[in-house]
Amino acid sequence: MNPANSETILLVSCSSSKYGSSDASLRLRNVSGDTPELVLSGWIEDLQKAEMVSTAGELYKGQYWSKLREIQRLNLHQHLWVVSAGLGLRTEEQVVPAYDATFSRGHEDSIPNVENGPQWWYEGLGGSQAFRQQMQTIEHPQLIVVLSRPYLSAVQADLAWFAERYSPEQLLIISIENTRNAFSTLNAKWTLVDERVANLVGGGVATIGMATLHYVLQHPEPMSDLNLTELDLRIQMVREQTQDTPVLRKKKRERTSEEHKRTWIREQLTTAETSKIPSQTGLLKQYRGLGYACEAKAFKALVVEEKAALGIGS
Repeated sequence: MNPANSETILLVSCSSSKYGSSDASLRLRNVSGDTPELVLSGWIEDLQKAEMVSTAGELYKGQYWSKLREIQRLNLHQHLWVVSAGLGLRTEEQVVPAYDATFSRGHEDSIPNVENGPQWWYEGLGGSQAFRQQMQTIEHPQLIVVLSRPYLSAVQADLAWFAERYSPEQLLIISIENTRNAFSTLNAKWTLVDERVANLVGGGVATIGMATLHYVLQHPEPMSDLNLTELDLRIQMVREQTQDTPVLRKKKRERTSEEHKRTWIREQLTTAETSKIPSQTGLLKQYRGLGYACEAKAFKALVVEEKAALGIGS
């Protein structure tokens, strides 16, 4: 269902690549605190004193945001809201500082390691309150979500609230399948993409969702409005067209460091539902599916170590 007078919100993530350098006080690594709560309050204090450098819509760069700006140039009159590990939630017009913070584990600027960390941190920054207040200013909203797994973890309560207050049919989430499986209770119109669609829509593993949205807005012919049912059908058509193509028709798998592997493994383990903790083999297949190279035995040993560190049984 898409009311004729619907207003579309495109919910997107921030990026580690930004225009303008963050000063030292706005790097999460430099915020001290003996508890996660003290780190959060210290970060909020630093934000309040920070120099504003640009609007949220102008701050970020990288492939994901490059595709997003191409979508904006199609003039389909959507609102743009940014889910940010440093700021919570910002609309594209709001003025913001440059900063370094991430929901992903294992980085110098990672948020504190607590249960449901992304959601706890995001809500502590006022993200959920801002989301619901902004949403209630729109009479007939519909929401398109293009977020990676940690960012979906942050906003999942807001998305559930939206689906209940309005309708799951007004909530379109573009995602890969293993992310969908991690949020099985979230009632929405999920439309799934995989690495093969990159053969048609372009982009890399981190930009497949946004590249797919950009492509289907223009093929087989340009869309004149953001109809969620039509978008869903077009994305299904892209999957059908690419299902027999190789995964990411690109260069050889990228070699990565042990820390990269550990960070990725921790992210999958900490965002998975308790009843659906992925196996060593399942994680290995996912990692290789993203275009990364790894030796199976060594990778599985890292999985065992990370599960032990997190107190998760094999």
